[in-house]
Amino acid sequence: MSAVVPASVVKGSEVRVYALTVREGAGYSYKKVYKSPWVVKWSVGGCQRSKSFRTKDDADDWRSRLKVEVGNDEPFDAATGLPVKWLRHEKVPPDATAKTFLEHCVTHVLAKWPRWKPKSRCSGVEALVIACTTLTDEPLPDLLLDPTRSWLLHCALTPNPREPTPPEVAASNWLVQHSLPLGDLRAKHVEATLNAMAERLDGGGRVASTTLARRRNVLNHCLSRAERDELLLRNPVRTVDRSALTPTTTVDPAATPDLRQAHALIDHIDKQGKVPRASARKRETCHRYATFLTVVLLSGMRPSEVRNLQVNHLDLPPQDWGTARVWGGTVAPGGHWTDTGNRFDDGSQKWRDPDAPPRSVPLSPELVTILRDHIKAEGRQGRLFVNGRGNPLSIENMALRRAWDRARRALHPPVCDKLGALLPRRAQLDPLFGVVPYDLRHTAASVMIAAGLPPAEVARVV
Repeated sequence: MSAVVPASVVKGSEVRVYALTVREGAGYSYKKVYKSPWVVKWSVGGCQRSKSFRTKDDADDWRSRLKVEVGNDEPFDAATGLPVKWLRHEKVPPDATAKTFLEHCVTHVLAKWPRWKPKSRCSGVEALVIACTTLTDEPLPDLLLDPTRSWLLHCALTPNPREPTPPEVAASNWLVQHSLPLGDLRAKHVEATLNAMAERLDGGGRVASTTLARRRNVLNHCLSRAERDELLLRNPVRTVDRSALTPTTTVDPAATPDLRQAHALIDHIDKQGKVPRASARKRETCHRYATFLTVVLLSGMRPSEVRNLQVNHLDLPPQDWGTARVWGGTVAPGGHWTDTGNRFDDGSQKWRDPDAPPRSVPLSPELVTILRDHIKAEGRQGRLFVNGRGNPLSIENMALRRAWDRARRALHPPVCDKLGALLPRRAQLDPLFGVVPYDLRHTAASVMIAAGLPPAEVARVV
């Protein structure tokens, strides 16, 4: 590899890096006016230089790298305005051909693991598993797909690996041999990886736009680390069009049940435990789920926050409004992703400072009565909602899903055509199609706004 030799060199002390600027008139509509509105300006030996970027993050990153080189008094090339050592890396950064994407992923995961929350560990490693199986010099054989994913999940991309099985050993040998070197990564490889990330792992169709955007961010952070470590000249993720990765943040009105429909769903779940042949365990489970969903509906709290509630977090005066102090949420990422090995993890409030005080949620007199009866019947002193074994109530298991689906089908039976064939699900005209328990929270917010509560107060409560 031939190095690029600069014609003239300027000392780093003669370089000035100026503040980040945005082109005049860009504003909120800059995407329609300028493709690259953010500008980094610097001078090398009195000669002005500038470079434009599409996003502020990219511009800040470039400016920070320049300031680091100036602080280290690195020599700059007067002809290009870039540090001399960057020009030497113009074709292939040092050690890029010696380190594969798989090896870099292992380094990245071990560095990020202590700072990731359990749920972030799960989703982050899932995205990197897809990337590792895609960024290879030849397609991964179908017979090795499942053992390769298992090996990456439990043996490679984790600080606590287990012993691999014989199929996983064969899969790991293939992947180690065929993983792409970092120096060979191009935009076409990133596009193929993002296309693979857009599909569900079980082959059941495309993932949600928010899931795809989250996976793309994981890949971007991983390759940005390689760029900072001078293993890549430029992160190829930034060159890929992001138009298809914009998350959809709107709530589908058709997927939000009204108050009457929500109560009907919950009442049917409660009645499923009162059928003549229902066991005592099923009767208790259905009643717990019904009470749990009622709290979500009438308070607007997230299901994870309701599962985290303790009895001492509640103020329940008789025949009056009460208060719930929300300190955080309880999620169930699985023991593989938690530091304690416990299936559940208690976290801080979502989108809030971990050191912030608890959020106060008002409880209507109707809900106060329901909670007082629940505490009295269960004899609870600690966590408000637990299963028969004393563990936090699981809302991810199949029992609740089956009970919810039975209630939905009972309220709106499937429709058949004239020949008796079942119509497609989208043609059922079912107002509850696609409704999940989390949508009860959206119903609560709609009821609050309809009752005249200011939107700012609704946002604070929920």
